[in-house]
Amino acid sequence: TDLENNPQLVNEDPYGKGWFSIIEMEDPQELTKLLSNKDYEELCQSK
Repeated sequence: TDLENNPQLVNEDPYGKGWFSIIEMEDPQELTKLLSNKDYEELCQSK
């Protein structure tokens, strides 16, 4: 795969070709428990 041949894609294109796993949820309502990208960045900066 592209990622196996070009592991730098994880850093260069994390939301495009850099994906290395797909998670399927049994209950889509569980998504409401996850942080948004913005909230996660704010959490990381506060520590």
